[in-house]
Amino acid sequence: MKRLVVKFGLAVCLWYELMAEFHMESGTAFWAAMALVCFGWFAFRMSGPFIGSLGPKTLALLLQSVLWFVLLWWLAPPLWALPLPLDLFVLVVLAVMGARSRVRFELARDGLLARLRRDYSGHIVGAVLLALSPCWISIRLWGSLWPLIGYALLPGLPFLFGWRMVTAPPHDKPDARVGDADDFRDAGLSEER
Repeated sequence: MKRLVVKFGLAVCLWYELMAEFHMESGTAFWAAMALVCFGWFAFRMSGPFIGSLGPKTLALLLQSVLWFVLLWWLAPPLWALPLPLDLFVLVVLAVMGARSRVRFELARDGLLARLRRDYSGHIVGAVLLALSPCWISIRLWGSLWPLIGYALLPGLPFLFGWRMVTAPPHDKPDARVGDADDFRDAGLSEER
């Protein structure tokens, strides 16, 4: 019942948007909205097994790539004049930068936050105020934070994808305190599987 209500609500919203934005007659807009909802539902249901076989990392890459190209089309039309391989090269470079940053962060993670608070607390406050200044400029210039969020996501999406794709390097510390090999044998445990 809940899914039927969602589909009905989506059809009503599409119906209204088609009438308001495209100046369609009520009947034509209704049938167009119903066709869009039915086709969308059919495409979503049929793509389920394919999407399920991709795996979460590949699916995240596909969704983030589509979102990145939509943001690029919306916010940076002059960049469309550049060749597509150059845009893809920028995507790959940002993802590699995110992966390298994750590796460096994981290697220096122990005590990093405490050192930052102890040694650079004034710098952190300055960085927070500096990060808030684009918010104020965006509200004054555009009257909204959405363009700023879009511009932040353009380099942020591929960087975050690279950050998440790297597995954390193993720490040098052992997970359990089992002692050395002699203590292991003295406890009567077998080394064979």
